[in-house]
Amino acid sequence: MDREGAPSPASITSEVQRDETRTPSEAATPGPPSPTPVLESMPSLTTMASATTVDSGTSIASMPTLEAMTSLAGPSTSSTSALSSSSFIPPSASGSSSHVNYGKNRGRKAPSDEHVCFKCREEDNKDDGSPPKPKTPREIPWIFCDNCKKWFHQECVNIEEYAANLVDKYHCSACEPIVGPSIYKKVLLNHRYNFDVIDEANLKPQVGTKAWVEHFVTYEASIQPCPLDVMIVYPSGHSFHQYFDQDAEWRNPVMIEDVDGLKMQLPEADFDMHKLYDLVGPEEIIDTIDVYMQLSSKMSFKSFYDRWNENPRPRLYNMLSFEFSHTKLMDIVRAPELMYRLSWVHKFWPEEQVEYDDIITGTYQGAVVPDHINCRPDVAMFCLLGMGGSYTEFHIDFGGSSVWYHVFKGQKIFYVVEPTEENLEKFVKWTNSENRSETWFGDCIPREEIHRVVIDPGKTVMIPSGWIHAVYTPIDSMVFGGNFIHDLNIVRQLKVYEVEQACNYDENFMFPQFELSNWYGAKALTERLKNATEDFEILPPYILEGLKAYAKILPHWNRRSPCHPHFKSVVRTIENGLKKYAKLREKATPKRKRTSAGSKSAESSPAKSNLPPLKLRINLKGDSAPTSVSSPPPKKHKKDRDEKAIQKAMKLPKKDSQSLANMFSERTSSGRKIKPSAWLQERGISGSTDDADSPSTSKGFFDDYDEEQRKNVAQADRIGELEARRLGDTAYASDDDDLSLIANAGRKKSRPVPSKAGAAKPAPKAPPKQKKVETAKQRLAKKMFGRR
Repeated sequence: MDREGAPSPASITSEVQRDETRTPSEAATPGPPSPTPVLESMPSLTTMASATTVDSGTSIASMPTLEAMTSLAGPSTSSTSALSSSSFIPPSASGSSSHVNYGKNRGRKAPSDEHVCFKCREEDNKDDGSPPKPKTPREIPWIFCDNCKKWFHQECVNIEEYAANLVDKYHCSACEPIVGPSIYKKVLLNHRYNFDVIDEANLKPQVGTKAWVEHFVTYEASIQPCPLDVMIVYPSGHSFHQYFDQDAEWRNPVMIEDVDGLKMQLPEADFDMHKLYDLVGPEEIIDTIDVYMQLSSKMSFKSFYDRWNENPRPRLYNMLSFEFSHTKLMDIVRAPELMYRLSWVHKFWPEEQVEYDDIITGTYQGAVVPDHINCRPDVAMFCLLGMGGSYTEFHIDFGGSSVWYHVFKGQKIFYVVEPTEENLEKFVKWTNSENRSETWFGDCIPREEIHRVVIDPGKTVMIPSGWIHAVYTPIDSMVFGGNFIHDLNIVRQLKVYEVEQACNYDENFMFPQFELSNWYGAKALTERLKNATEDFEILPPYILEGLKAYAKILPHWNRRSPCHPHFKSVVRTIENGLKKYAKLREKATPKRKRTSAGSKSAESSPAKSNLPPLKLRINLKGDSAPTSVSSPPPKKHKKDRDEKAIQKAMKLPKKDSQSLANMFSERTSSGRKIKPSAWLQERGISGSTDDADSPSTSKGFFDDYDEEQRKNVAQADRIGELEARRLGDTAYASDDDDLSLIANAGRKKSRPVPSKAGAAKPAPKAPPKQKKVETAKQRLAKKMFGRR
């Protein structure tokens, strides 16, 4: 039956093209979620297929109506259903969106105004005093009646999304008495996503279909196992925490054989699907994937529970993205401690809900601004239920997030590929290819690049950013896992984000609030860069590379979508901070002296270290002897060391610095400038606080201290010396370091001027009395023991 008789686009307020992997209504006004339908009971799909005919004009009296099979349930308690949709398999990575036949609804345009839903219109026209039905969110899909040509919200007619994908012709409740119940697709093929289209019988098998999986299991065991240098294995969580470097880039996946030491919390050993159903409840809406169609759709937990208990199972469904942070399951499951240490979400966003009054009164003091409190991306706690025999196609976890993955029951087999530049380019090319659903990604890369990892129950795997992987589930399995982004993989996370954009992933299948999380991550790193610059700390390479990557990508994000005022200065701070840090590191790095290959080093021949190196100019023609060319004399120091040290310490302005230089412009009889220390001595200026008659030497100061007190003073002196070096000050550790010794340190001894014959030697002048000078160690000793 064709589209004739359906409302034209002009008769509808506005229409948008139906996206086969998303909701049909793209422009519906967002609002509070309406009650979500739950299938009370659904007959076996085998029974439905056998009762269905291909003839569109044939009605099936024995087929129960969809409305009879369904009942209206209350709203879902999930707060992250839109954020966590199929976090593991985006539609463009499943190869199904452009191949699945949606019956007679395929390719139709769905209305954008929720009031054209004729079921809603009937409810609104009832004059029973009941309040009007709330507006429908964008995520609620539509279905088209092939008889009366009217559009309906699937929830309004009590049809779940996964069931609507199996409908060939839909008949509304008003049309059923006339033309019969709805007609379901008949299973004609087991190697194509469009299993009811006989025209595709001669096409190649598509990845994930029943026929493809049956062939895949015959040779998958021959894939090479993962070597220890690719996936590092730890016997327990204790050894993992002992050897895992949290201050270096995370490159390789790890497997922990025993959870002891990971500080995880898991349910009791007898926890199973039935207890999970009782704990979560039947009305919870979850995101599932139809394995044989590789198609994501929403399903109530009761419907999934019923499909799980079917025997035999006509179709396989996997629950891949049930984020349970809003459920009671949080009381018995806790992620590994490492996730909480690294995760930006857990560092920046508060764990508990913030009260509105605390924001108004200013009581709230958190890392995120009040505008972003409700933007927390909860993707760290997932429960995954996989039916035996199902396969999940190659993918990269959204946003380049890292993964923790614990097999509680059953078994999982991973096929991992390292995210090299070459492999990522091939992944993008494969994802965007037209025949990708017929091509296994493992055939696009060398076979030695793929590694097989078997995860038995009780084992935990942690995968860093960017690793390409597929998953096969040999038996029914229950897994707890989650995703998180962090400091250790900033560059890879940004790279994967570019890959997702190159693959045209839908926003619903990308890491929620990815850019916002990275703005907060960048701002936190600016504080670390600032502290490292002030404290002369050496930052690890992954932090510097991450900051450089942010300096490039954040301006682009800001031009595309202006950032929050909270981040206005982040880019400028990163750029200036990196420049300042680079200059400090350059100054701190000692320059190596160049020596000729045949000459001895300065340490081995100190007597010749000051001689200029000999350079020979060789005449190849042989008409003259080699000519020696001496190197230019070494450059003189621009400033005297004492003057430079004083100016650097005082940080005087240019004008005051010039005045200070003028003070020491006097010259001695030999023509040399007077050094500041000598200038101070000649004028009797000293910084002493003791009596002027005290001797200037500090020798014998500690003679009356006992041995224990001297050890304490020496220990305090060493601590002070290390602290001085850390702050960039000059440390003096000698017991005899008074001002005269410090001032004369490094001064060249002047050669005595011979007196003329017969001239009377002038009487030596008595040196002026100097005030006593105390070292830092002596002052410390006074404070500790009260001695003078």
